[in-house]
Amino acid sequence: MIRGKSLTFVSLFEMIDRVEIPIVQRDYAQGRESANEVREQFIESLKEALMAEISEAWEPLDLDFIYGNFESGSENIFLVLDGQQRLTTLFLLHWYLSLNDGLHDDFLRRWVVGEKSKFTYATRPSSSEFFSALALNKIESSHNESMSLSKKIIDAHWFFLSWLYDPTIKSCLVMLDAIERSFSNYRGLYKRLLDSEKPPITFQYLNLEDFGLSDELYIKMNARGIALSDFENFKAWLFGYIRDYKEAQSFESAMDREWTDIFWMLSSHDTKSFDTLFLSFFHLMALYEACEREESLSHLKQNNFNWIRELRQGGDHISVRKFKQQGSFSAPLISRIFKLMQCLEKPEADNLRRLLKNVLSDSGYVNQAKFYSLILFINQTEAPDPASRLFIERLKRWSRLTNNLINNSRIDELVPFVAAIRSLKQLSIICDDVYNKLSNMEPSEISFFREQGGEEITKAKLILQDPIWEPLLFEFEQHEYLKGKVGFLLNYSKNEDGIYDQDIFRAYALKASSLLDKTILESPDFLLQRALLSVGDYMLEQSANRYSFGLPNNTLYRERNENWLKIVEKRCFKELLDLIHGDVFSSLNKIISETKIDGWRRLFVNYPQAIAYCGNRLIYRAGSYVLLMSKTRLSGFHSELRTYCLYIQLRKEIEENRVPTYLKNIKYSPVYDDSSPSLKITCSDNVSYKIEYKNDVFYVYTVNIQTETCNHLLDYLSSILLDKQYEALMAPDHDSSSILRI
Repeated sequence: MIRGKSLTFVSLFEMIDRVEIPIVQRDYAQGRESANEVREQFIESLKEALMAEISEAWEPLDLDFIYGNFESGSENIFLVLDGQQRLTTLFLLHWYLSLNDGLHDDFLRRWVVGEKSKFTYATRPSSSEFFSALALNKIESSHNESMSLSKKIIDAHWFFLSWLYDPTIKSCLVMLDAIERSFSNYRGLYKRLLDSEKPPITFQYLNLEDFGLSDELYIKMNARGIALSDFENFKAWLFGYIRDYKEAQSFESAMDREWTDIFWMLSSHDTKSFDTLFLSFFHLMALYEACEREESLSHLKQNNFNWIRELRQGGDHISVRKFKQQGSFSAPLISRIFKLMQCLEKPEADNLRRLLKNVLSDSGYVNQAKFYSLILFINQTEAPDPASRLFIERLKRWSRLTNNLINNSRIDELVPFVAAIRSLKQLSIICDDVYNKLSNMEPSEISFFREQGGEEITKAKLILQDPIWEPLLFEFEQHEYLKGKVGFLLNYSKNEDGIYDQDIFRAYALKASSLLDKTILESPDFLLQRALLSVGDYMLEQSANRYSFGLPNNTLYRERNENWLKIVEKRCFKELLDLIHGDVFSSLNKIISETKIDGWRRLFVNYPQAIAYCGNRLIYRAGSYVLLMSKTRLSGFHSELRTYCLYIQLRKEIEENRVPTYLKNIKYSPVYDDSSPSLKITCSDNVSYKIEYKNDVFYVYTVNIQTETCNHLLDYLSSILLDKQYEALMAPDHDSSSILRI
């Protein structure tokens, strides 16, 4: 035998008596339901090869190497050790096309001896029987009829239903249906398949014995035919897809060498594998390309939008057929990828590679938008050199601008993400001279980012007037809660002449940074909230009668914007900043202890436990009537502010052993309906008193008011009522003998 000989399926059988898939091999896998992508891609390649126009530049579809050995004995039987899947599909294709063209007799002459198929499986007796039965029998193709080819085969008199338990046979039936769908409307392809002068499909035949290799050694090397990974399939497709591009050869070489090294290093510190990260990168690049193609956000093209959604949510596996259908990986995108990776592969690009690592590990919208801004910068730079001072300086300014815009825009759904990508693309024309070009723009020109854009334009003008503003602004833009949004501090920093003053800005910024620090925002004593209430009613109205103390969440812009970014714009926040002197904790405690306010605000200032009760930091307030909400709705358990604070005070009195001896037990009862929350007090005479607050009055319910204990209890409660506000709530006895009003 000649080593590495190019053969067709027909010429292989002219050299040997029979092809057998040996028992050591796995079942036929290309027809498995899970192999849909591989199957459809392979069939499409076969179809293109068969229907390609023959020209001087024409080349056959080469299916790579087929390895095997010969079985000792009288027959010349070739045992396939690699190429099983491809040869099986070729056998099924020859059988189907012979039927489709009415040439089954020719098929019988070539691939049947006696009553047996020349192509067979030794993995199971049922598989061997099936291939012989299939080869021998003629079945009409379905064309446009409703019955599939596999159904006709199963209904045939020679088909045994027990064969359906054989995974190889089941896979063959699936493959035959796929072949029929692709080829049923075409004629004359069987003879084209047999063409020996201009063969459409070939493979490289190798006999392992010619290399001195045993099949045992090969099986160990081959790991019994492990399938290619999704990335390997994608890479093979991509190389073929871009072969006519200008940079194709350099792209392929770099992808197999330098870029592989990059992703290999990234995977060494990640739970994701090397090829998963590599594939995710290409999916991300296709996502950016698809977003750029949206011409109008008000009239999104549904097909492209669905494609964008699939790229965002499709995981690691997306059909390469879909990439082809969508026109992904255009020549400009391949050039962009090439330029990006050439920059990232340089030793000085360690920080940039970390950005790549971040976006592949965390596919959040914000991370993806930030990495896109880096891609735009590199693509707009004539010769990106991460070691160049000019490159570093320009990238720092561009990144500062785009990070501020992205961090302070709501990009938590697909539509705003597409809008952000489009706006960044439009803005990228200024990345080589950010401050000069930005200072001459209007917020409306920054499109999706116009809200934050106005602040950034103001900053650019200040930096051009005095470069000292740049590090000063940058210092406080890094705050974990502000994340670039310092416009309110600039508003506070104007001097008497209306000019922005750097010293005033720094003074306010230092105080605000401390107040918005995680240790303050998440303080179990709620120092910031209580100090603000001492200054004014800062609470945020969420909906009718629902108000928020402000949550410390800062993962998303929406969370920050609905909480403390709104609060810092309030007048009372600036008033609080003006009261801060020296140590922040000491200042807040002093403000709280010296408060002169009364009413419901004073109760929250005095009793932080009432704030802690509110699981989502929400209350219901109608006038002076306040309910503490454990959930986001009143359908969840809730308590009433004044009775709950009285309960807290009584517990404190008990702990300090200051309650009268007749008071034996207290219990608070929240509600989850329209009834009133209440405090229950039990005395030594086993008489209980239920206390509610409504209509600006405390009501005390009991079975008997004509007792000495009752009188003492009312006097005691009056003595510990929490503030002067309650004096106005004293009222004459109710006309009911079972109700007292304190």
